[in-house]
Amino acid sequence: MDAGTPGHDGASVGDVARLRRNRRTYRYCVSACVFFCLSLWFAEGYLRFDRSETQYRMALSHARESARPILRNAVKRDALVNDPPTARYLEALADVEESDLVLPAYEQALRLDPRNAFLLVKFGCALLDAGRPVDARERFRAAALHPPRNALPRYLEAAALHASLGPEDDLGEVMALLVRTNSAGDPVLFPEPLWHATLPGRGAWHADRERELAARCLAPLRRMTGNILSRAERDIAGNDFRDWDAWLREIAATGAMIAGNPKTAEGLLRADRAQEGLRIQAEALKLRRRIAEARGDTAAAASLDALDALLTQARDGLADFENRRGGVLKAHADRLKAPLAAVGKTLALLTALYLLLCAAGIGFGAAASDAKNIPSPLRASALHGGVAAVWFAALMLFSRGAPLESPAWMGAAAGVFWNAAVMASLALTPVAAWMQWRNASGDFRRRHAAAAGARRWLAGTGLAIGLFRRNIGAFLGLCLCAVCLWAVAHRLVAGLYPYQIPLLTTGLESEETEWVRRILLSVLSP
Repeated sequence: MDAGTPGHDGASVGDVARLRRNRRTYRYCVSACVFFCLSLWFAEGYLRFDRSETQYRMALSHARESARPILRNAVKRDALVNDPPTARYLEALADVEESDLVLPAYEQALRLDPRNAFLLVKFGCALLDAGRPVDARERFRAAALHPPRNALPRYLEAAALHASLGPEDDLGEVMALLVRTNSAGDPVLFPEPLWHATLPGRGAWHADRERELAARCLAPLRRMTGNILSRAERDIAGNDFRDWDAWLREIAATGAMIAGNPKTAEGLLRADRAQEGLRIQAEALKLRRRIAEARGDTAAAASLDALDALLTQARDGLADFENRRGGVLKAHADRLKAPLAAVGKTLALLTALYLLLCAAGIGFGAAASDAKNIPSPLRASALHGGVAAVWFAALMLFSRGAPLESPAWMGAAAGVFWNAAVMASLALTPVAAWMQWRNASGDFRRRHAAAAGARRWLAGTGLAIGLFRRNIGAFLGLCLCAVCLWAVAHRLVAGLYPYQIPLLTTGLESEETEWVRRILLSVLSP
């Protein structure tokens, strides 16, 4: 191509000013794409809501230790600008507060929202943990008076009453409260984790917070039933049956209520609660079996043996789900991390190559800088654009294969496409450099050819380094653009950015509900 021949961008080979403007335009476009993505993330994360709401939303996706100072700041700031303060900020802080500060935090939240039944339940559990069963019972009793209809506060009230008794005190009042609660037929509703409307109400992080709250509520019930069953076992061993058969029947009914009703409450079924409920039933059943055997009631003993076999099978099924759950969640998280790992490695590789070539180009001085004055032909730009398109397509395929129900081949194919594009970017760099060299003016190439000896070698090597640096830089910029566009598209489709792995990872809620439903139905089927 002669000296006056224009390149594909309208610049002639000798138009250095135009080529400089083109380089700057490209850099500005890449910077604008990156800045656009970052500005959207910053605006949504820090400007969309007021400061306290932003901190509250941020804390929901942090561990307890890191969420605590964030929520303290949110509560402090909210108290300065709002009168009265926002109750849910205080409730969220109380949920993660240190043990010596948790009760004052719940008291403040309760003053602002005294009719919140689940807040009363959580406050009561905290009071029980602090060794104040009488105060806890008052909170549970108040929770039972507010909607929704829920048997959990009454069970916890019985646990608080039991905690206030001595080792040998009469259990009649505790059992009467359990009998009334069982006969009422209300569902057992556990507190839901505090959440934000802009965050998905599903996923591993949400499910783990849900399990933490359930464990706090189940702990008093576990202590109560464990103590009652221990006293029953001691009396039965001494042939002192009294009312234990009827009481153990009510304890088993309590366990069934905690496990959930698979016929009416499918959306409330969870494996951890079902495990605890079935455990209570199984332990009560074994003691009833001993009573029937001591009384010589073989028919009742045989019936209880059959039910015990069903409970054992059901507990094994739940244990199998719990054992598999962790592996499934980890595998899904690894699937979600795959594109991030691929992007990180590629950007690190291209950046390292670019910096290495920049350092090498400095040693060759003007010879490497001459590469900037050669316009890039359309064919070279098409190579760059083609690789960037494959990168973007691979990222979209990663996202398409991210859901747990998607076939595994999608993620594998995306990885193959991505790696192929990386290899292509490296393999096509000398090809694009050769195209650019061929696009240089005849005078420019003749001057290089006319140089002799070491000068010719230095000029040629420096020019090659400059052209390689130019093309690696182009691939690096286009890779950044592809990643930024993918991040924005992912946010629009999934509601989250790709790096929010804990929120994106499945919680297996639907699978867990269906699994628990089938297991509980197998116990009820005979």
